[in-house]
Amino acid sequence: MADKLAYLTGRGAGRAGNMFGKEDIEAMLETVQCQIALQDDTIAKSIPHTPMIQSNATDLAMMAGQIQRPVSDVVAILNSRGDWREMSKSMDIPLDCIQLVKVTFND
Repeated sequence: MADKLAYLTGRGAGRAGNMFGKEDIEAMLETVQCQIALQDDTIAKSIPHTPMIQSNATDLAMMAGQIQRPVSDVVAILNSRGDWREMSKSMDIPLDCIQLVKVTFND
């Protein structure tokens, strides 16, 4: 999806100034999806009070326990970019789990 948006943007106004690339659009999409997820009370209340770090094995294990999925799923979610609904379908992981992981570890 990000490739298509970057391509379409590149053909229009963005191409003249090379304003947006694939990485820029992916980052914007992630930001918007985080904001949408934070509007869900269930997600907002489930976020831990202490900051979590992606490189900390304990934090990854705690999140895996919270969403009742293996640590490998948490790592896969964190390393995936794009539409979270599509990720949910393709990874067979509930959307609320993806939202919680992404929002919790968002920089």
